[in-house]
Amino acid sequence: MSESNGISLLSSSPRRRELIKSLMNPVSISGSRGEEPRPAAGEIAEKYVIRSAIAKLGERSWSGGDGWLVSADTVVVLDGDILGKPNSDEEARAMLTRLRDRRHQVVTGIAVADAGSWQMRCEVETSDIYTRNYSDEDIEAYIARREPFDKAGAYAVQDDEFDPVIRVDGCYLNVVGLPMCLLVAALDTLGARPKLRPLDQIPYYDRCSDCRLQAVSESEP
Repeated sequence: MSESNGISLLSSSPRRRELIKSLMNPVSISGSRGEEPRPAAGEIAEKYVIRSAIAKLGERSWSGGDGWLVSADTVVVLDGDILGKPNSDEEARAMLTRLRDRRHQVVTGIAVADAGSWQMRCEVETSDIYTRNYSDEDIEAYIARREPFDKAGAYAVQDDEFDPVIRVDGCYLNVVGLPMCLLVAALDTLGARPKLRPLDQIPYYDRCSDCRLQAVSESEP
């Protein structure tokens, strides 16, 4: 396939839509083509996020033409429990209370498919998160801003007002919702020839203590 063929992000997430623009390749954005499944009983997060990302690509019969399709799913994992997006104030309050002053994981699965051949590459990234001991008042103010409801675990790591996280071990962009280092590698494997913008133009790059994107950028022709 030609490097001029575009990359299509199938996601309604504002964070993923922001991060995908780190690529200089032609990028189009639309909603997912399939329904997000619920975790099965006893299903581990790493398997679930891949299954969900693949489901969001839709059926192969919907594909065709040139280019590459990208989808992703992110969950929070605490004590083995998979936390998705809260559906109510009560669920958001319960999630944020459980996560307070705790170590947990954020797991993202990405699925990249060649739109013509349906050749696919899937990857998983996990980061360890340490939250601060925020107050009940902090939780209520965050809910009042209506911020938790499109976010796994009911919080955004990059929210400077709530500021829920004191440390991220691993990929920061994974916690935002799209590990660009894995995405670039997957696209490259499928022949998309991804090219990054300058590192200082990549959202949140400066918040990652050991970002693998620098190595990716240096390896580009």
